[in-house]
Amino acid sequence: MKIIQYLGVFFVGVSCLLSVNLFAQNVNIAAPNLNEVFERIDKEGQLNGRDMVGVILEADMDFFDLASSEVLPNGVTEWVLNIESSNASGLCVYFNDFHIPVGGRLFFESHENSFNTIYQEGPISASENNDHGRWASGDIPGEVIKVIYRQPSSSVGSARLGIMGVGYFVTGVSRGSDDCEVDIMCPEGDSWQCERDAVVRLRISQDGGIFYCSGAMVNNTNLDCRQLLLSAFHCADAVSGDEWAYFKVRYNYEYTECGGTVSINSHSRTGVIPLTNSDDATNQGFNGSDFLLVEVEDPIPPEWNPFYAGFDASGEAGHSGVSIHHPGGDRKKISNYSSALTSYSIGGAGSHWRVFWTATETSHGVTEGGSSGSPIFSENHQIVGTLSSGLSACVNGGAGNGTGPTQPDYYGKMSYHWDGPNPIP
Repeated sequence: MKIIQYLGVFFVGVSCLLSVNLFAQNVNIAAPNLNEVFERIDKEGQLNGRDMVGVILEADMDFFDLASSEVLPNGVTEWVLNIESSNASGLCVYFNDFHIPVGGRLFFESHENSFNTIYQEGPISASENNDHGRWASGDIPGEVIKVIYRQPSSSVGSARLGIMGVGYFVTGVSRGSDDCEVDIMCPEGDSWQCERDAVVRLRISQDGGIFYCSGAMVNNTNLDCRQLLLSAFHCADAVSGDEWAYFKVRYNYEYTECGGTVSINSHSRTGVIPLTNSDDATNQGFNGSDFLLVEVEDPIPPEWNPFYAGFDASGEAGHSGVSIHHPGGDRKKISNYSSALTSYSIGGAGSHWRVFWTATETSHGVTEGGSSGSPIFSENHQIVGTLSSGLSACVNGGAGNGTGPTQPDYYGKMSYHWDGPNPIP
């Protein structure tokens, strides 16, 4: 059942809901009740272990009916629409009738007066078209997202950009992790650069909410580079039907240097095909190893440097290694362990690894909300588990009573994923 009450769509300069000011190029989406949003965020974190960062505001709009348009000197026609919702940390756009003809280009930008730097996604081209016609933009910081579509006169056919919703973020769009976290480009990550390219940030839309998790592109026994992605079931156990098409997989989302502020090389794919999962969700979390396996829908370009991480399903504990993850949806981080993983039971007997993180040269990296589903690697650079839950935090009590930098985290065992009650086929 949806907890958020979705409010109407109204257009600047018009008092009547769902009426159009023909001279306006700004659409204002009524903000949600923030008390209800934060109440649900707390509930999702406590009961389901999910890092909820926003809600989807229902809308039923045709971009071309509302956008202003002009023909540029080069003959390209440009349409522009500003979508606004007050007090949002960021916005994104969900399309349920999406088609771009060859030559068309779609862009998303932050408002030019909101930040020192304009955040931009695009160009989005015909390569993003799918038979199901669904697609979602990336998250753009600020209360306004500018949608720009350009099409040359030589393009054949018309674009379709039907909007079914606007994602309203209350947190996590710009920098979401705590200060102790270690950037993957710090010295701790020097030996893990291949595995770095396997780890992805996930933005998951389910039951009207928006959530961050982590995952990893993983190899398979056929060694055929099939686009398999491994994460945690609790991240997406409420996803159903069309929502898989809005599953956003972000690659190369990391700072370019240790302690950096610039990340300019990330790319995204939208939409996955669910394959299998541990099917172990309960009212109190999960009772198995908590895994999710999906396949990324669209081809991943080789220039993105995708890496398909190896795995070890033998059940042998790693004695040292790392986890690479996206805490709070932030840029990629790394946490180190230097003592052997120990077997631990959560629901299923021996279903998890328990790990304690180690202080390193740069800091004492831990995990946070948004790290769920991230891989833990052994000293052999193979995945031996995926993050389910834990008590680690940057400071004592930082994530609630009993949490802190010396407290453990729990990773569903790869061996249990492989041979457990609902094994990977």
